[in-house]
Amino acid sequence: MTARILIVDDVPANTRLLEARLAAEYYESAVAHDGATAITMAREWQPDIMLLDVMMPGIDGFETCRRLKSDPATAHIPVVMITTLEDSAARITGLEVGADDFLSKPVDFPTLFARVKSLVRLKRLLDEWRKRSETARALGLAAATLAPPIVSGASALVVDDTDEGASAIAAALAQDGIVTEGALGETMALAAVAATPFDLIVLSLGLHGEDPLRLASRLRASEARRTSRCCWWPTPRIATGCCAALTWAPMTGCCARSTPTNCAPARATRSAARSTRTACGWTWDRRWKRP
Repeated sequence: MTARILIVDDVPANTRLLEARLAAEYYESAVAHDGATAITMAREWQPDIMLLDVMMPGIDGFETCRRLKSDPATAHIPVVMITTLEDSAARITGLEVGADDFLSKPVDFPTLFARVKSLVRLKRLLDEWRKRSETARALGLAAATLAPPIVSGASALVVDDTDEGASAIAAALAQDGIVTEGALGETMALAAVAATPFDLIVLSLGLHGEDPLRLASRLRASEARRTSRCCWWPTPRIATGCCAALTWAPMTGCCARSTPTNCAPARATRSAARSTRTACGWTWDRRWKRP
């Protein structure tokens, strides 16, 4: 797989290193050293993905991302923010301005390439959808302007065998109107997806006595579930006042973050909801139905 990648960083040594590693994998790259130049290049060059540094003089990465995502000409371009900031507040800010994923410095290149491949595949699917929508509008078969996406009424399956994890996910999904069903393990999950075309599957990494990666693989292999989005949910550490935010994990096409980030228990559900909302492309809400 090849793609056009725009690197945005004010440190020349960082951009040269990224260019060299990307070129070795046959990616085409271009460089911008500030936010304003990045916005202009994104409009003109239309890259497949952007690697955007957070800490830059002038327009920082957060503001650059916000402007890119608010412009219809660049809103569809995936943005991976590269940062030394490890606190959850910074990541939530990035998700709120539209970032699609995060990488920490120093960059782990196998992780970078895996995430690039995943986001490029997703973008190409969305590009195809956009082209078909434009054709439909040109033929008068669709409205001249796209209506804002509505997720209320979408369906989600939550696979978790703990009350704490199930409750946290139920509260997060209950923000925007998604109908949620629950499954305690692999057998119930496979039976549920065979009967219902879920839009989203949230899968706990802490299933006791089961392999969630194998379950994700079986769900992905099912013809009926190939269009569903799958997210990993590490069980929140409510007793210690911690929770785990979700972020995109391209190796499995799922959302995942196994490293907990400190936060007040009262904010745990909301933080997870914000992270899930942008990382998975949905805003959710749902009543939890425990089978």
